[in-house]
Amino acid sequence: MDRKLWLSIVAAMIGASLLVAAATAAPAKNQASKAKHATKGGTYVVEFTTYVDYTDPALDYLSTGWEMMYVTACKLYNFPDKEAPAGSQLQPEVARDWPSVSADGLTYTFEIRSGYRFSPPSNEPVTAAAFERAIERALDPRTGSFAAELAQNVAGVRAHGDRLTLRLKRPAPSIVSLLAAPYFCAVPPNTPITPKGVDNLPTAGPYYVAAHVPGRSLVLRRNPNYTGPRPSRLAEIRYRPGVTPKRAAAAVEAGRADYLALNPPSDPGVSEATEVRLEERYGANSEAARAGRPSLTLVAGDAGIGKTRLVTQATSATGAPLVWATCWDGDGAPPFWPWIQVIRGCLALPGIRCPSKATLPFV
Repeated sequence: MDRKLWLSIVAAMIGASLLVAAATAAPAKNQASKAKHATKGGTYVVEFTTYVDYTDPALDYLSTGWEMMYVTACKLYNFPDKEAPAGSQLQPEVARDWPSVSADGLTYTFEIRSGYRFSPPSNEPVTAAAFERAIERALDPRTGSFAAELAQNVAGVRAHGDRLTLRLKRPAPSIVSLLAAPYFCAVPPNTPITPKGVDNLPTAGPYYVAAHVPGRSLVLRRNPNYTGPRPSRLAEIRYRPGVTPKRAAAAVEAGRADYLALNPPSDPGVSEATEVRLEERYGANSEAARAGRPSLTLVAGDAGIGKTRLVTQATSATGAPLVWATCWDGDGAPPFWPWIQVIRGCLALPGIRCPSKATLPFV
């Protein structure tokens, strides 16, 4: 099994590691200011080393951007906001049902449900034309989207009323899963095709991009026009890119931020002393853990080394609950999907007091 996949699965088994623990554990005595982030309608602050490359779904490619797209995009098919295994099963979102497929497997027809609307300033209803435009933009060579590589088999797309027809060059049952990628989320039908992308596009998901200063800040706000079933507990989510893990860790400890990545691939990460300090505050033997709040550890290693056995034995010996999640190494899964499933599993455990549930709109 691929090492990256194993790492995601094992991390999901144990939980969202220190970075999520830092965001979800209740504030310590000297962190009273952090409690306001956990109230419904509050602001959730995310600090990342990596910049969001684009806010245009046709061009965004980085995992940080896809995490943002997961809460802003509205797609034909999506993954439900439930814990595994239900949360890893694709289901219709704006599509009324699964598509009707021609006998030769080359034509897919989707019926679009009513009730979805774009965020301000558009406020227009989402129609089949919105998905037609999204697919056209993603596949047009002038856009330069990576989606064109993924969907080379698409021969054409056409919207008529509440129906969307997709034609393929050869049969491909996986096309429905591909349409769950953010590249193909609904966009206003008049969205232009440009290699530079369109910033701050109206979206039809629970949140939308309200402000974006490239390389400096990104602000998401609750979409007032969203009436779908997905949660949107927060009023606002603020992304601060270009923040080193050291500074982000200090911000979390001081109550100025809610989420960070301790050791991102592009950065040496925090010091061992900082990890130890965070482990003492949010780890398995911390006061937060003894109070019944989630605190988790990352176990990583090569395939076959015994990670699963180690985790199972450790939890059995201590009586700690074990939460599982699954994912695959391929396209179509939402960013950080195993982690999201684990958080949902933790929130569903009996007796868990988690006042920070309202700070996680994507779970």
